[in-house]
Amino acid sequence: MASVAPAHDPSDHVLTLLQMQRVLLTEVAAGADARSVLELLIDLIESQAPGAIGSVLLVDRETQTLRTYVAPRLPASYNDAVDGVPITVTAGSCGTAAATKQTVVVEDIGRDPLWADYVELAEQHGLRACWSTPILDADGEVTGTFALYYGVPRRPSERELEVVEMAAGVASIVFEREAASVERRELDRRYRTLVEQLPLVIYVDALDATSSNIFTSRQIEGLLGYSVQDWRNDTDLFVKLLHPEDKTRVLEAHEHTHATHEPLNTEYRLKARDGHYVWVRDAGVVVKDEDGTPMYLQGYLLDISPEREAEEALRRQALYDPLTGLANRAHFNDRLERAIAAIRQPGEKTAILFADVDGFKGVNDRFGHHIGDAVLCALADRLQTVIRAADTAARLGGDEFAVIIERVVDPGDISIVAQRIHESLAEPIEIEGRRLSVETSIGISVGDDPAELLKEADAAMYRAKSQPGFGFAFYDPELDKAAVIRFRRIGELADAVDREQLRLHYQPIVSLATGEVEGYEALLRWQHPELGLLPPDEFIPLAEGSGLIVPIGRWVLREACLYAARLGRGAGRSIEIAVNVSARQLQHPDFVSHVEEALDLSQLPPEQLVLELTESVVIDTSDVESRLELLRAKGIKIALDDFGTGYGSLVYLQRLPIDIVKIDKSFTAAVDQDEAGKALLHAIVGFGTALGTRLVAEGIERSGQDAVVHELGVQNGQGFHYGRPAPTTEL
Repeated sequence: MASVAPAHDPSDHVLTLLQMQRVLLTEVAAGADARSVLELLIDLIESQAPGAIGSVLLVDRETQTLRTYVAPRLPASYNDAVDGVPITVTAGSCGTAAATKQTVVVEDIGRDPLWADYVELAEQHGLRACWSTPILDADGEVTGTFALYYGVPRRPSERELEVVEMAAGVASIVFEREAASVERRELDRRYRTLVEQLPLVIYVDALDATSSNIFTSRQIEGLLGYSVQDWRNDTDLFVKLLHPEDKTRVLEAHEHTHATHEPLNTEYRLKARDGHYVWVRDAGVVVKDEDGTPMYLQGYLLDISPEREAEEALRRQALYDPLTGLANRAHFNDRLERAIAAIRQPGEKTAILFADVDGFKGVNDRFGHHIGDAVLCALADRLQTVIRAADTAARLGGDEFAVIIERVVDPGDISIVAQRIHESLAEPIEIEGRRLSVETSIGISVGDDPAELLKEADAAMYRAKSQPGFGFAFYDPELDKAAVIRFRRIGELADAVDREQLRLHYQPIVSLATGEVEGYEALLRWQHPELGLLPPDEFIPLAEGSGLIVPIGRWVLREACLYAARLGRGAGRSIEIAVNVSARQLQHPDFVSHVEEALDLSQLPPEQLVLELTESVVIDTSDVESRLELLRAKGIKIALDDFGTGYGSLVYLQRLPIDIVKIDKSFTAAVDQDEAGKALLHAIVGFGTALGTRLVAEGIERSGQDAVVHELGVQNGQGFHYGRPAPTTEL
């Protein structure tokens, strides 16, 4: 018959039950799955109750039945037969326990009415007794049953009932944990599904200096090409991908959010795996625990590249010419006002070059507007390549272009810019198999009134059209006259070599110890057909600005080396020849070959050639050290001219391969009359001597100067005291 067993106080077996509970709860805490824990539970109980066979059934709420969950040692056929037993007061021990929520003890299955429908099944499998207790959840609802079967009729002891109740309690904990885990997994699944369907990247970052990543949603791969695993493995990946222009600003924004816990909201660029940059909006909040302690930054990245591209398109539409990409009239006017309003040095002004394509209508009429548009685009590209980065080129409409030169000190320099632009625009243009050439007329105005500058440049442009052959004109008549003269002079200078108008004069360089001439410096003159003999300061700047210094310098090298070779043969000893070199020459890719050509032609030994460089030449020449080393390796000597006149002379003397130092005349002018000047020169001589360089004192005009510089240890002198520059016929 059936009876309900009351709970009893534990006795001397309490320690064993506590040990069993500890083992089972340790497994639960370690995260073992419910089935494994309950199998262990049955193993432990069966080991404590000889002859017992345990089982756990689980409630199926939809059918209100019990389903077999764990019964490792019950016959499989029996488990299959009782799987789905109804929860009623006449459905054996387990069905009744679930229905009554009480422990049910059946001592003899064969005689107990609760088993009337199942007695035959039980006896077939050798089961004669069954005790079952309900497994209740925290709300007191039945979630399953725990049962012990025996092969003989018997009544449980108090200890065995306690074991059954302990087992039900542990099973209750296991089921609650399993239900919570299932619910959590479902919530996680729903959250992931929601997150992965969002058109943005969800992230969780640590509150550290580099915002190292804790979690990133899968959309990151579609956005940047980096997988979630990439972000997890490389904690610095975020910083590495920031655009250099955005990095400082973005890290400061993150740092501010970390420090103040204020929301993060910023926009920046991240570099995708394929190299292109993606604009993102980054919005996040600092998540805190129940105590208000900050835990992490949670936020999202939204791809705003299309939005930025649309903004850029609108900006370009508002500020730039759609055909050529140059600034439009509105942007040009704004840049002009800004340029004039900018803080500038005294005497600095702004210039405008206004260019109009001559006869452009004929291009459109003859070849069609698509060819005309291509010509305008080609001209725009050339404009962009010949102006400085700080200057602005614009298309004002039709075939009219303009350039803003923001800072002008010497208006004469604008002539060089205008000529360069005019020559560049005049180069033939290849379009659809046609070779087209166009001419432009450029008007130039210089001033500080934005309203007047464009009008004046426009007026000057019409003056340029009336001056065929020049291509440009200034609004100011005096500037225009100077520009015309400059333009003509450059043209004349270009023909000076072919017309044999260039001359070399030579000034001796003497040994202060013997008074003997050891070499000469070649100094260039121009025998102008109308103006007479011109000194270098009247034409060398034109040659350097126009680029003519390269062919002229090549001629000077050849002539000077030829003369030095003849002079040496006539004197029966070595005579050095010093040639001045400009930055434009030294930068030219063929300069070294020009030097070699001059030496080969003249058969002058390389050690008799001295190339003189000023500090400004050294400053203006990139990779100057390697170029000079290459020349020295050939035996050619390098001299630093006008030493002491620049701020970096000592630095260059230490760093560069210098053989000879020419002390500027400002240090020797009063050396025989001024003790302070003598002391300063003494220091310079000591420095040069310590570095192993030969010293040449320039500007020696009196015997007193000669004596002092010799006394101080200078090896050579040069100046009017020894001879003025003269042509070869007067040497």
